[in-house]
Amino acid sequence: MGNTLTRIAVIEDDADLNRLLCRRLSRADYEVHSAADGVAGLALMKEFPPAIAVIDWMMPKMSGIELIQRVRQDPELSGIKILMLTARSQEGDRIRARNSGADDYLVKPFAATDLLASLQALEQQI
Repeated sequence: MGNTLTRIAVIEDDADLNRLLCRRLSRADYEVHSAADGVAGLALMKEFPPAIAVIDWMMPKMSGIELIQRVRQDPELSGIKILMLTARSQEGDRIRARNSGADDYLVKPFAATDLLASLQALEQQI
């Protein structure tokens, strides 16, 4: 389980999934902030730098891949652990996400237990 000191940013454009993720992570004792697109997500992470960011790939205004690249290029944000959350399941997609700076990759649909296990593994690396 997380603790209230671990801040997570959820950047997901599907409103229902965004709410579900925020609710589930809050119940697991994470401090959760969210945004619905990449541009808002980048602003959110600058205002409330998270330890971990859960980022969707396909979003309006800025893709998750571009968002990850911008995070990795920003000295103040570059240490954030990133979990890419996407419906894209091809091996090439996984490689592209990791090459862009994602630390982990979870394919939708996913089990809540898989999400929490991925986050706990990322917490161990902080």
